[in-house]
Amino acid sequence: MLTNVPGNRELSFVTSFT
Repeated sequence: MLTNVPGNRELSFVTSFT
């Protein structure tokens, strides 16, 4: 997890995967 951006759950999901 790089940066937890509130509102961008999709981006957070992708960043959490990579």
